Amino acid sequence: MAYGDYNGPDKPNKGKEGGACNRRLCQAEPADWYNHGSLAWYCADCRRQIQFDRVNYLNWMVNHAPECGHQMFETREMMTEREQIPSPDDGIEVVALDFVDELEAARIFQPGNCLRAINPRVVVCHCATCGGK
Repeated sequence: MAYGDYNGPDKPNKGKEGGACNRRLCQAEPADWYNHGSLAWYCADCRRQIQFDRVNYLNWMVNHAPECGHQMFETREMMTEREQIPSPDDGIEVVALDFVDELEAARIFQPGNCLRAINPRVVVCHCATCGGK
């Protein structure tokens, strides 16, 4: 069931891992993507729409990713794998990656979205504007 196709009572497993998507007008299952901002689980379609919305994505990359070191949404497997990796020293440089949406293979960074211009902590940006310089 796509977002906006449902207007009824919430399922009891809404927003829980493997349950129904946490988005208001969506009841799709399984909810396999954890949102670190809302602390709830979402279906793959809603996760893609929320995470790769231009405003949401830039906000996450500028204000949250440099400090928390992970993407806005992660699967349980991604979180488990990340937790096994040692934390970097505080002196490590912050690198903004050119993420590609695995569902659409669409580039997120377009000309004019250079993170180095927005956040001075980003020292390497792989966007279309600066070309990774």
